[in-house]
Amino acid sequence: MKLLKIERKRHDNNAAEELFKLVQWQYEEVTMTEFKLIPYDKRLNQEIEHAYKDNKSVFEFEQDDDTFVIDFKQLIEYRKSDYQDRLRVLRKDILKSAVSALPEEWKAMKDNEDIRIVPIPNTDQTYQDISNRFLTDVKTGLYAYRLNFNPDNLRVNKIERIQNKTLYQQNQAKKKQMTEQKPNLPPNMPTERELWHGTKYDAVTSIQMHGFNRSYIGNANGQICQGKKGMRYLPAVDAKDPTILYDCAVDNLQNPMEFVIFNDTQAYPAYIVTFTT
Repeated sequence: MKLLKIERKRHDNNAAEELFKLVQWQYEEVTMTEFKLIPYDKRLNQEIEHAYKDNKSVFEFEQDDDTFVIDFKQLIEYRKSDYQDRLRVLRKDILKSAVSALPEEWKAMKDNEDIRIVPIPNTDQTYQDISNRFLTDVKTGLYAYRLNFNPDNLRVNKIERIQNKTLYQQNQAKKKQMTEQKPNLPPNMPTERELWHGTKYDAVTSIQMHGFNRSYIGNANGQICQGKKGMRYLPAVDAKDPTILYDCAVDNLQNPMEFVIFNDTQAYPAYIVTFTT
């Protein structure tokens, strides 16, 4: 149990570190001689961003035995016991200066709109391609023998595209970094793969809002290594350079079916396929 808590804390710290490279919440500090913006602590920054993405109107946090409130509408922070003791806050999008172009097939979104779920008409070619591939992979794929239902009863009810600007930009930034680090991958190790992730319906909203955690897999990048039971981190590709790590662990190097990532931004949830059996 103690090891799980340590691993969970390390995971949370890594996630906060990654987010801090992309989005920073800052507060205004004004003195008699200068004005400056101070970033919040990385873990607190993560909590603020999650509250903001969940469309909360305010966010409360404890500090120095006192309670403070961030009002997202007014973009101010104030002491809960004294509304007059307040200062301005700012959400800085680090990616704004170097954003990747959004996919051409995405529906237009407003500047202040970060997430949109777009239904795909069943007459659309994208719908047909995804549906056919899904049905084929489930019915005849290597895991078909594990099915506990009659595959002939499998029906795709709807397909929706997830348009999440922040998650997409995070994924593209990570993909760019990995491509620059490993520009000459062999043909059997493509930089990006399209994979399936099965989940319960009540987890869908969290995934489309915040992406995957380490228990999930979606659109996965990377140079692969053989996974092992109890693996806590990825090894270096070359022992001479410990800064360049493998990108993910797999069940089988020659014909990988299961991918385990150790960086959440490597996976992007592109579509939601709802089906019945």
